[in-house]
Amino acid sequence: MMFDEKIGVLIVSETHLSADQTKEIQDSHIGKRLTIHNSPDPDDPSTKGIAIVLNREITNTQRVKIIQLIPGRAVLATLPWHSDRTLTILGVYAPAESMQANENFWDTLSDCWLTQDLPVPDLMGGDMNMVEEPLDRLPSREDAPRTTAALRRFKRLVGLVDGWRGENLNVKDFTYTSGRDTHSRIDRIYVSNAQLRRSQKWSIDDCTGKLSDHRMVSVTITAPGSPTIGKGRYSVPLFLLREKKFMDFVQSEMASLEDRHADNPTLNLQAEWSSLKTKIRNYAQTRAKEAIGASREKKKMLKTSRAQILEATHSPNNPDRAELPDLQTYTEAEAAARICTIQGEIDKISDVQREQRRTETRARCFTELDHITKFTVAISKDKTPRDTITRLCRTDVCPPREARRSRDMAELARDYHQDLQRDPSEQDLTTKDRDIEIALEFTEARGNPDNIEELQKQLTSEDVTLALKQAATGTASGMDGIPYELWRRLHQIHLEVTKQNAALGPDQQKRAVNITKLLASIFNDIEQKGVDAISNFSLGWMCPIWKKKDKEDIANYRPITVLNTDYKLFTKALSNKLALVAPDLVNCDQAGFMKGRKIQDQIFLAQQIVEYSEEQMMNGAIVALDQEKAYDKTNHRYLWRTLEKQGIPAKFIATIKALYTGAETVVVINGEMSSPYGITRGVRQGDPLSCLLFNLAIEPLADLIQNSKLIGIKVPRADRSIIIKMFADDTTVYLSAEDKFKDLKYILDKWCAASSAKFNSEKTEIIPLGTPEFREHLVVTQTLADSSDKIDQAHIARDGEAVRILGGYIGNNVESFALWTPTIEKTDAAQERWEKLFPTLEARRHIDQIITGSMTQYLAMVNGMPAAITKHFLRAQREFIWGGAKSSPVQRAVLSQPVNHGGKNLLDLEARNDALTVLKLQSFLDLNPKTRADWGHFADSRLEQAVTKTSRMDIESFDNLFLQTWTPKRKNLTAELQEMLRVAKKYNLSFAPVQPTQTLLREMPLFHHKGEDATQAQCNNSARCRCLRRNHGVRDIKSAIQVAERLQDETHQKSTHCDQC
Repeated sequence: MMFDEKIGVLIVSETHLSADQTKEIQDSHIGKRLTIHNSPDPDDPSTKGIAIVLNREITNTQRVKIIQLIPGRAVLATLPWHSDRTLTILGVYAPAESMQANENFWDTLSDCWLTQDLPVPDLMGGDMNMVEEPLDRLPSREDAPRTTAALRRFKRLVGLVDGWRGENLNVKDFTYTSGRDTHSRIDRIYVSNAQLRRSQKWSIDDCTGKLSDHRMVSVTITAPGSPTIGKGRYSVPLFLLREKKFMDFVQSEMASLEDRHADNPTLNLQAEWSSLKTKIRNYAQTRAKEAIGASREKKKMLKTSRAQILEATHSPNNPDRAELPDLQTYTEAEAAARICTIQGEIDKISDVQREQRRTETRARCFTELDHITKFTVAISKDKTPRDTITRLCRTDVCPPREARRSRDMAELARDYHQDLQRDPSEQDLTTKDRDIEIALEFTEARGNPDNIEELQKQLTSEDVTLALKQAATGTASGMDGIPYELWRRLHQIHLEVTKQNAALGPDQQKRAVNITKLLASIFNDIEQKGVDAISNFSLGWMCPIWKKKDKEDIANYRPITVLNTDYKLFTKALSNKLALVAPDLVNCDQAGFMKGRKIQDQIFLAQQIVEYSEEQMMNGAIVALDQEKAYDKTNHRYLWRTLEKQGIPAKFIATIKALYTGAETVVVINGEMSSPYGITRGVRQGDPLSCLLFNLAIEPLADLIQNSKLIGIKVPRADRSIIIKMFADDTTVYLSAEDKFKDLKYILDKWCAASSAKFNSEKTEIIPLGTPEFREHLVVTQTLADSSDKIDQAHIARDGEAVRILGGYIGNNVESFALWTPTIEKTDAAQERWEKLFPTLEARRHIDQIITGSMTQYLAMVNGMPAAITKHFLRAQREFIWGGAKSSPVQRAVLSQPVNHGGKNLLDLEARNDALTVLKLQSFLDLNPKTRADWGHFADSRLEQAVTKTSRMDIESFDNLFLQTWTPKRKNLTAELQEMLRVAKKYNLSFAPVQPTQTLLREMPLFHHKGEDATQAQCNNSARCRCLRRNHGVRDIKSAIQVAERLQDETHQKSTHCDQC
């Protein structure tokens, strides 16, 4: 009831709950949504009792102060309210045994306030078991004057008034119906005069049904200065997609549009489409009310009848009613009887509605609680009030601006983001164009001609179908209110009808709109003509999401823009096309949103370079750059010119321009909407096309750095260096000790001048590389080598301090155990939260997959899981699976087996960790020069340095551990390389092709070959072999065969490098 009626605080009289029963309820899953402060009767908890129940979804339940004034009868609660304000509520259950007992109760409360230092209540509510005036009883009668006087003395003492009666001076309505057909308003809410001015919506509600023989009294009180909550925007409810009448209407309207477009090709398709979406949204609002309103309508009619009967009741206090000739009148006895009947019918409807909701919930719990679904995850979460923004300010202007009203806050946020759109560099376009050309100096068209040609073609129905399949369900709709699910449902209907029509004759076939074909026509119209200004196709709404730091500063909110679903289908289809070209245009150093490129490879690279640099005494630094509001600041003039320079067809660029030209966004805060502002800069977060557009926009920066005089970190056994790695806007630069930081800054400034981007020096993190002495020197002097090249503002990490790069932790001598503390706290809290659902063993298995599996997987993949941490999680897993047991009734090895082998498919954490290491090995053993991860070269070199003496290896004969017969000395390796070799040995990972091709055999290393006979003496380190390696470049079988063939050639010119040749 509290959730259905959106009640924040409920005062419950006559609870009949003991302390143990209250704790049992609080510890159950109900406790996730409700907090119960119950005051039981100390002598007999099964009787009396007063409770204040808080809805955790609406009310702040932290730091609540409870004072039991009269156990079982009166409880005082002080709740934290908005800002630093509090709300003090007095809940009462006055005695019903006699009027004398009731009088004594009010006198006792008066004494409490006269003799104790108690806060004055802002509100008092509960069952008074008496009335102050005859109008509050039917049939009318007065209560004992002494009892009434005692209540009024207490009211005057604490300054409370009857708010409902103040708004309904001569109205009859009652909260309690006895079994003798009598009615009374014994349940009331009193408020202070200060709260009375801020109260509204006083009502006596019919929502309890048979839960209670009392009706509920309610009031809405707003805190001083609290923001108004607006209506927000409308979204088509998903239940209508299963409603035939609604779907028939949608099909009919779309079929009409198809016919009109077929008859008139010059029809303004975009305007018609916008009008059609408006019709769908409006009809959805109407139909939704009709679909769920039958019982509500009957309930409303019964309430009207009850009010009419009370209005027509004549009594000693209203004698004139009996003299009205045109109005049917009732005696009080007749009215009481009729109202009893009506109240019974209303209660039945309330019970049916509640039981229907309960049945639906029970059904979902029965079918879903043993699985992980959105429903089970939702009910597992601790409920907290929705984040209402109470105040926003701008500190980027002078003087600072602030706003407290929701509409004003929305406008403030709108002004802030509109100001971000302004680009001062565009005031001098000649200089801007020059800066752009300088930044694009090394940018060139590298795309595959066939893929480039695809970008020039119009979208087809198949392209839209693919985009629709890739669309995520359960996401917010745009300003038009149309969810993805509607387009999917229409597409499903089309496929079903098409399949049915295949078996029917022409006269029997049904028509179903091909939604993907219709959408493709609209998208093609946009490609040809641009976006029609009146269609609002590109209109989005922004939901500011708080990131960190001051919640009142708008700069600390992430601007997530929600766009119309048809817009996102269009840009997703365009993105799918662009994704075919992007791998050729985007440097392999960029891993963000690029298929086949892995974020973990960049983290492994940073880890390997940190350790390799210390081992090889190779000094330098890793610079982790922070780009300020990267997606919001990209200059459009620069973006279009970059796409053009990269060889993107003019037609494709024109389509993207059309989507941004005239595009607008409104800001929604607390349901209030701002006026729109235009998008003239940046790419829109929430647009499927934005990720690749940003990658292409930042690509010239990578080109500038790669072609600069920066040296970077040399890759072992390769004629190249690692200088830059990127994951979208996260940019990591590798510098050698000979590099100058000011050279890097010059390049960044040059690119920023063209793109209008900005890097935050204050948020830049630097990890020193090399010897301990150099690392300390870099921290102390803030210089690499040149004392004049000082690194200002950036944070330089000391030894033992981890820097977070792409979610992994990088640093010198970092204790890996400490990195896991936040994850352990998070998983422990999650297990405690899920435990309140009392899950079954099967549900626990699924939940464990989320907690022990998912919550630990990324960190285990990029930083590894130490043995002590693994042991902790295995213990926590056992205790969760077996409900806190210290030992497992069934061995973990058995539980981890498949069901058909007698197990439960429980997550095997150790095997999962090994699997992550196997994936790392897979990346390490990708020996294709074009796709191999850079960190593999550094790992190879470090493994070579640890070779055992028994392997008798010449440094020049090294190739790859798994393709040769040598072995490293493990104690000389760091933990992650040792783990890699351990897992490889455990799972017998080796090079053992069943039917190797001749090409593969020719590419095998010649020296320390896997096929050599271990019982025979080998000549890998002989003078002739050294000659082949040094003078003839022989490393593999193929190059050895080529040398042999040259020696057989009579025309071959002998080499001057050695006597034998």
